[in-house]
Amino acid sequence: LVRAMEQAKTLKVGYAVSKKKKVKFFDGFTQYLSAQGVECVELDFLSGVPTQEVDLLVHKLVDEMANSGTDAAAGAMIANVEAYLRSHPRLPIVDPWDCVKKVMNRYE
Repeated sequence: LVRAMEQAKTLKVGYAVSKKKKVKFFDGFTQYLSAQGVECVELDFLSGVPTQEVDLLVHKLVDEMANSGTDAAAGAMIANVEAYLRSHPRLPIVDPWDCVKKVMNRYE
């Protein structure tokens, strides 16, 4: 059992959030996960499409999605997220991207 645990891959959780939400919520979340042995990786979609590989993506980008039609930076960020998701089609996501988009479309 110990040998199996030593050989087990560390879970890598990627996250993407606004700076405001990071301070408010995600700093504590990532500290908790790190204490449980989970590696947390902040994915920077503002700078382009990240190259890091992760096992799970957690995002809170609803505000950016809502502003992507009127804010060029938000639009570029959302385009980068979508490019990343296209290149990682089996990546589990919390909140599922397509579901969030459907909810957002209800308010347009």
